[in-house]
Amino acid sequence: MKIKDNEYIIGLYDIINKFTFDKKNLLNQYIIYMLDRTNEMFKWKNLPETVDKRLLETWLQTRGIIAFTNLPEHYIVYFGEYGGNRNEYYEPKNFIVANPYNNFNKTLTIGEDCEVIFNDSAKIGVLPLFCKYACMLTENDITMRIASINLRIPSIISASDDRTERSAKVFLDNVIEGKTGIIQDGFLDDTLKTTPYSSTSQYYMSGLIEYEQYLKASWYNDLGINSNYNMKRAQINSYESQQVDDALLPLVDNMLKERKEACERINKHFGLNIDVELDSAWLKEHKKQELETLQNSVFNENTNDSPINRNSEVETDDRDTND
Repeated sequence: MKIKDNEYIIGLYDIINKFTFDKKNLLNQYIIYMLDRTNEMFKWKNLPETVDKRLLETWLQTRGIIAFTNLPEHYIVYFGEYGGNRNEYYEPKNFIVANPYNNFNKTLTIGEDCEVIFNDSAKIGVLPLFCKYACMLTENDITMRIASINLRIPSIISASDDRTERSAKVFLDNVIEGKTGIIQDGFLDDTLKTTPYSSTSQYYMSGLIEYEQYLKASWYNDLGINSNYNMKRAQINSYESQQVDDALLPLVDNMLKERKEACERINKHFGLNIDVELDSAWLKEHKKQELETLQNSVFNENTNDSPINRNSEVETDDRDTND
């Protein structure tokens, strides 16, 4: 490796180290990388060429609401703010947009000038959820880094004079190089002291690692991806597994429902044929749960229709008649 390449790598390490463990940067990393994943959550079909699917999803997920409208030359989506008067359900009737590039600054009437798309029924997007987990993971990462550094310092060495300090350095250098360390009897013992420093134990580090796994699994579960983390450290039974599966998709289903309803409004208003469906791992998870539900339904039907159950029902009816 050339010296120049080596200097580049060292400089890159310094930049990465500062970027990775700075609190704000680390928080942004978690959120941005998760947005990269959730941008693959839905597959949009028949979108106009002028509507960028990546930006549509990013704005929708981070802002909670966007407007779909048409300029004289093309269709476009804008982010903005509610404004104007409200209807009988206290829902805003206008959407305020300002886009310097298109020289477009207008208050759009919802249902006339534009149609709005909601990320979810609460219209808040996923950023509050992302910030919650990203903040906790950031704090845990920094704690883990500090704990791992402290493990390098089992004790603090203190010397009472320069001669003792030099002798201690020679002793430590010999140990680092694999040589036998020798201490002059009665000299360093009197002038050199060690104080235990690091209290970080293996169990403490294991707890931090488990906490990180728990946070990541909970984050994915909230977004509809089965990433089970079992705090009991044992296998879970099928009933517990089913409970986890049942809690996975409600938020994703709600997001899909809002998008499909928006597609219906847009298609009716602008004469388009836009559609949306689940994609990537979310589609696989949905199909998996549909299959499990079907299998459980067939199993229950077969169990209820078994000869044992039919005989039990007959015996019960006989006893009721005799009584």
